[in-house]
Amino acid sequence: GDIKTRYSNLANDAQNLKVGDSVECGEKIGTVGDTSISELADEPHLHFEVLLKDVKVNPLDYINEESKKSSLGI
Repeated sequence: GDIKTRYSNLANDAQNLKVGDSVECGEKIGTVGDTSISELADEPHLHFEVLLKDVKVNPLDYINEESKKSSLGI
């Protein structure tokens, strides 16, 4: 629909997905990489964006509590 997600800084082993592909909840799309040269000194991490009608919104508004806790190791 009107919601899109954007994942950046994936390792080169990312699945063969292209812009516009659909994925299912829980489907593995890749692993966290170190592809951002300007952030090589940082710990590996994922850039994740949610866009509603092509406007960036707070991703936490679209992630359930169980997933939030899991990602924080709680």
